Amino acid sequence: MLFLIDDIGYIHSYELINYLPFRECTVKFNIYLLYSTHPKDNNSNYSVRFDVFEMYTLSYWTSWSFPILFSFLPVYRLVVQIIIPNRHHHHTQICLLQCGLHGHCSIYVNTGQSFCRCEPGWFGVHCWINSTRHCSPDSMCVGSIYNRSICVCILNKFGPRCYLNQSVRQFDTCWNGETCVAADERIIVQSFRCLCGEGYSGNQCQNVNPKSIVSFRDVTIPTSVIFHFIRVFKNSPDNRSTILKKIRIDQNTITIDESIPFSYCLCRNFKKKLSHRKIT
Repeated sequence: MLFLIDDIGYIHSYELINYLPFRECTVKFNIYLLYSTHPKDNNSNYSVRFDVFEMYTLSYWTSWSFPILFSFLPVYRLVVQIIIPNRHHHHTQICLLQCGLHGHCSIYVNTGQSFCRCEPGWFGVHCWINSTRHCSPDSMCVGSIYNRSICVCILNKFGPRCYLNQSVRQFDTCWNGETCVAADERIIVQSFRCLCGEGYSGNQCQNVNPKSIVSFRDVTIPTSVIFHFIRVFKNSPDNRSTILKKIRIDQNTITIDESIPFSYCLCRNFKKKLSHRKIT
């Protein structure tokens, strides 16, 4: 979720992006955020804020903030690269803001500055302004604009208030009980994509991936192992894919699957090579 906000926490415009790493990892988004008043107030400070939520549970992930440096310009171009962490961003710094009973003090991951992240139905710099919630019960209200709620929908629901369901259904499109995600029309024309779990691949998760089992004998069991899958071609450069696999304390074997055909599998820890195997 992207917000154009001023220094008192008022949201001027926003944009929602449903981000899937396998689909948009290398995609460049061109988003236009407009000021609510024309001309805008040159005495105010503006910034673009990025909030990330997990699509299954709508749990908060982390935030970034980028200031509009030259507010006197009618148009300001902001170019940023966002790297979403694999885990929730835990805030360890002491917060000096007063967020009241309806806000939680958080830290922007790129600047380290504090800000108040408001509970649903509340907004403002200190989360003291109440707004009427008009989102569906299974969605999240993250702010208000023009006296309308800004809603974040759970997976496969959409609309300004998240009351509409996507037409595609998981069991009609994706095999092996995998999750169906409606496509973003700005990225691809296909109406859905399947999120395949470990062990399955294909457009509809219809393929069962071959599994390789690695056992540790007479070696110190590492905490994680890197697998290099190498495919050798006769008249073209070799192709390689890499997977990092963590090992639990109670494990002495791990199972890895790879959907792409390969000629060699090389597994190693960070210090030394463990073993290698040729697939014929």
